[in-house]
Amino acid sequence: MSAKEDFGKGYLGDTMQTLWAVFNELEVKRNGDDIKTKMANKALNGGTIGRAKLGYLNIRKAIDGRNVNTVTADDERAKYIAMAFQLFATGRETYDSVAMKLTQAGLVMPRTGKYPGGPISPNKVAALLRDRYYLGEVCYKGVWRRNGRHPALVEPELFERVQRVLEAHGFVRYRTHNH
Repeated sequence: MSAKEDFGKGYLGDTMQTLWAVFNELEVKRNGDDIKTKMANKALNGGTIGRAKLGYLNIRKAIDGRNVNTVTADDERAKYIAMAFQLFATGRETYDSVAMKLTQAGLVMPRTGKYPGGPISPNKVAALLRDRYYLGEVCYKGVWRRNGRHPALVEPELFERVQRVLEAHGFVRYRTHNH
C-alpha cells in the first residue's frame, strides 16, 4: 500500500478531517457574523431587510455610485394602503369590511412563491394597520427608526388616528409569550 492510499486512513487522515471540520465551522461562523453586520448597516442606513411589503416594490438603484437593492412605492398598490388607513380611521369599519372594500376597489395581492395572490385577507389588513413601516420607518432589533429610504405611504396623523381606533375597539393585542 502506498503512502497516497494510506492518507485517508489512520491517524493522519483522521487528523486532517478533524482540522477541515474545524476550519469549516470557523468559516461558517465568520460568514454569519459578516451577514449580521451587513444587515445591521443596511437597517441603520434606512434600508429594508428582506422582501418589500405590500404597497412597495424591490428595485435595484444606484446610490452613492453603487448599485443597491432598495424599495420604492408600488404605483399600482400604494393607493390601496392609504385607502385602508382612511377607511379604518372612521371607526365604522372592521378588518373584514376593509378587506372587502379594498378587493372591490381592485386590490390584488401579488403572487409569491408561497402565496398564489388574489384578494387581501382580513389578517393582512390587521397587520398592515399596525405596521410603522408605512410611515417611512424601518425596524432593526425591535427599535423603529425614522430614517427609512422608502417613501411613507401614510401620514403620521392618520396612522395615530388608526392606532387610537384600534385601541378603542380592543383590536390592539398585548401578548407576552413566556417561553
